[in-house]
Amino acid sequence: LRALSSRPLASALSGSSWRQRSKCATASACRPECASAVPVRKAEAGSALQLNNLLLEIIRPFMAPTAGFHYFIHPATEAFYLRCIAPNEPMHLKKIKDNCLSLKYRRSTEFASHVRRIAENCDKFNAQVNYRYANVLDNAKRLVGAIEEELRKHAASIAQFDAELDAAAN
Repeated sequence: LRALSSRPLASALSGSSWRQRSKCATASACRPECASAVPVRKAEAGSALQLNNLLLEIIRPFMAPTAGFHYFIHPATEAFYLRCIAPNEPMHLKKIKDNCLSLKYRRSTEFASHVRRIAENCDKFNAQVNYRYANVLDNAKRLVGAIEEELRKHAASIAQFDAELDAAAN
């Protein structure tokens, strides 16, 4: 995984599903059981790969420690935070990156809702602690705004991938 994260997703996968590739001992000789592990239609796989690759490129600059969003890169470990946020709702940039790498996003709206959930969780937690970390909440809102701006810049490509995925699903 570490080797794949330094290269663009499309070149790292070279046409096969990430989940299929990750179960193989070698990239060139995929075992038959791996091929059936993840049923993905070819047309859908190409568009999903392109969409997830684009989404990964959108969030990558925000994951740099110097970007000012270091609170949102890794999962929160504070016990009180984990009690405030439902067990299935924590969201952070690493989780979004992992979802992109495993081609989980079939629509850009899923990605956008996960990005928004970072700020929602931050707001929910801050409400419990009387907005003691208001600066973190402001950073979460800036993060969401910046990523949504990047999504708007790539709106034409994203709309095309979403349409192709919708067509492949029907």
